[in-house]
Amino acid sequence: MRGDEEEVDEEEEVNEEQLTCSSLRLWVLLQKLWMLQVLGLEPPTPKRAEVNREFKAVVVWLVVMWLVVVWLVVVWLVVVWLVVVWLVVVWLVVVWLVVVWLVVMWLVVMWLVVVWLVVVWLVVVWLVVMWLVVVWLVVVWLVVVWLVVVWLVVVWLVVVWLRLLLLYRLRPSPGCDPDDLLLLHRRERNFG
Repeated sequence: MRGDEEEVDEEEEVNEEQLTCSSLRLWVLLQKLWMLQVLGLEPPTPKRAEVNREFKAVVVWLVVMWLVVVWLVVVWLVVVWLVVVWLVVVWLVVVWLVVVWLVVMWLVVMWLVVVWLVVVWLVVVWLVVMWLVVVWLVVVWLVVVWLVVVWLVVVWLVVVWLRLLLLYRLRPSPGCDPDDLLLLHRRERNFG
């Protein structure tokens, strides 16, 4: 508690000293003005050139500040515009690339499906044709073999039948001459 009271007392003393200094300065200034009035002199006023120079400096400073603010706003707007345009362009390029990639993938998949279907269709057609050719060849071979065998059997049967018929006709009748038998044997050899 005492430490707080001491600090408050020190602050009050500092404030009193500052007030005293300010009061003294004000007092000195008032005395100077009073003396100038008593002597009939006017307090010094700034010259017109100094006022114009200070006014121009203030105006130049305000114009410079205004230009800096405008420049910063314009630069900020241009940067924001460039960033927005860049983002839009990047987005459009990415979307375009994705669309192109999807279209290319779709075309590749369709091409692979079509090629696969064509290849499968060609293989199936080739297998069917080969099966038909093989079946046709087997059937033709069997028919040809069967026809040849039947033809050979028929020819053999006809030959045998004709021979038997011929032998039956050329057979000697009972009581014939042995020379006729020799002639019959020769004829049989010639026909056989």
